[in-house]
Amino acid sequence: MLPPDWLDSPLRRMKHEVMIDDVQRLIDTQAKGAEAKRNSVQSENYNLTIYHRHKEIEDWIRSMAAEYPDIASIHNIGTSLFGRPMNVIKISKPNGRRKPIVWMDSGIHAREWISPATNQYFIHQLLTKYAEDSQVQNFVDQIEWHILPVVNPDGYEYSHTHNRMWRKSRSGPIDGCYGVDPNRNYDFKWMEIGASSSSCMENFAGPTPESEIETRNLRDYVLPLAKDMKAFITIHSYSQLFLTPWGHTTELPSDNDDVHGLGVKATNALTAVHGTEYEVGSDANILYMTSGTSRDWAKGVAKVKYTYTVELRDTGEYGFLLPEEQIEPTSEETWEAIKVIASQIISEFA
Repeated sequence: MLPPDWLDSPLRRMKHEVMIDDVQRLIDTQAKGAEAKRNSVQSENYNLTIYHRHKEIEDWIRSMAAEYPDIASIHNIGTSLFGRPMNVIKISKPNGRRKPIVWMDSGIHAREWISPATNQYFIHQLLTKYAEDSQVQNFVDQIEWHILPVVNPDGYEYSHTHNRMWRKSRSGPIDGCYGVDPNRNYDFKWMEIGASSSSCMENFAGPTPESEIETRNLRDYVLPLAKDMKAFITIHSYSQLFLTPWGHTTELPSDNDDVHGLGVKATNALTAVHGTEYEVGSDANILYMTSGTSRDWAKGVAKVKYTYTVELRDTGEYGFLLPEEQIEPTSEETWEAIKVIASQIISEFA
């Protein structure tokens, strides 16, 4: 990922480790394999073990809501800069009373394809297991789930069609460069630390807080629900981390014991499935300093108690290029963590 002249630079003497020796070859192999699988299942049922394009995901959640109309509905929260729909699927059994709300999103960073794939698995579990699994039935009866599979539709599509490693939105250009990091664009501690004012940087926070239409769409949908929202879970990759607030300071929220403790229980359940190890802790303490993130905005502005950034597999062997054969095990193990959080929400708030 470094330019050729780096080989002649004094920086070459820095201690380093090669994680992937040919990134382009891995990208090309993944792209060819994905297209072959997609073509082979076009006339069959939707395949949850491949990476799908944005339109395919949108079509699928609409079809799922139509198939399970008693417990699912589609709510459009707006469109992206380029007019792509941003649809939330709401999953809950109406019973005439207010319920605790769990929000889940994914695809805020375009190249993190495993995150929308995993969220689709969660949707599938909640809908298809409702009639046969008493625990899932309880989750749907007692909780109102709001799931947005792709927060950054334009960037996600661009990562499929132009640049597999694209991270940002597609707004701009500003000073010749495109895109804002949506996860530095929220109006909470915006641009304080761990974000860039340079439009060409991957962590460019935007010209102003909430400059991106996608950020504003999510904000405007979540805030009216905030009083009843008890968990805000944003799915990312990679590093195998359960990150809690805060990113801008190593100090911890007053309820950190509760939030961290539930994170530990959730990751213990995750590890029990396939042995995948996760670390739990605040962003600033175990990863790096950040500001303007959706997780910290949900905690600091929307006042949601349990807020997590889940950084899925792996720890760098494939990084953002996680092979499709790892979609299913990643989804299976992460679902067990989500189930722990759901059970806690029911016991504490329902």
